[in-house]
Amino acid sequence: MDEIDLKILIIKGMEEAFSTRGKRKNLLKAKCPPIDTLGSAVWQGLMAHSNKFKLGMAHVMYLTGERREVFDYLIKLGSRVDLSGMDLDANILADFFDSEVLDMIDWETEDDFINDDDEPIF
Repeated sequence: MDEIDLKILIIKGMEEAFSTRGKRKNLLKAKCPPIDTLGSAVWQGLMAHSNKFKLGMAHVMYLTGERREVFDYLIKLGSRVDLSGMDLDANILADFFDSEVLDMIDWETEDDFINDDDEPIF
């Protein structure tokens, strides 16, 4: 399959994988589209770079034909282009970890992770 046909398939898959309304507009949908669609291949390929915890290994294992080519193309593209901002949950966590809250923790000791009863807080 040539690159032009592959890009056309990716565009079709993006229509299924991205939200068009609400707070997730222009971001990946919260849940992966059905496994036998191009949207699933696009969603999994982009989620592999955005939030690896949501990557569905069964979805990836059962990708075949043109859906496998779409996924592989997006994996290669992610090594050249930053695709990390496509997931709302990952963006929220990234903002949290960049915030001043983490600067207040003394990472050298465990005192911040132990309550008054000398028990771990988590």
